[in-house]
Amino acid sequence: MLRPFHSPKAFRLQDLFLQAGAEPPQRCMVIFHAQPAHRVFLIQPFTTIYYESPHRIKETLQVMLEILGNRRVVIARELTKQYEEFIRGTIQEILEVADELRGEMVVIVEGTTEKKEEVVWWQDLDIIEHVNYYIEQGHSPNESIKRVAKERKLAKNEVYRTFHIN
Repeated sequence: MLRPFHSPKAFRLQDLFLQAGAEPPQRCMVIFHAQPAHRVFLIQPFTTIYYESPHRIKETLQVMLEILGNRRVVIARELTKQYEEFIRGTIQEILEVADELRGEMVVIVEGTTEKKEEVVWWQDLDIIEHVNYYIEQGHSPNESIKRVAKERKLAKNEVYRTFHIN
């Protein structure tokens, strides 16, 4: 089950992370393979958190490596117990010691750091059509020119000249 929620105050307020439970018989690995809709969350820029059994940790990390790439992870073992431990590294580094891991585990996976190409709704409009769109929405010509200049990262006078000269 996936449950997005805002982070506690210890994190920056704009941070968001995703918790995914490994409730029997579901496994973290199943989230990656059998539930394509959930895979959309896994390529987002926020941290994801999973509970996993030591019996399945190696298999889960291998699937994560295949799907997510070699991201940074933290394996938190035996939380709130006398021998709690945090193992930090990339997925490949953790895989090297995965056979030795025992006890209850929480897997914390870094969000993607890849920048996605932003798709903008107005990319097929020329400047004049773009300004006219805002005018049709009820904005004044000057306000429309300001909006278009900001969205296109152009100087306002450049948009003004293009709109009024043509």
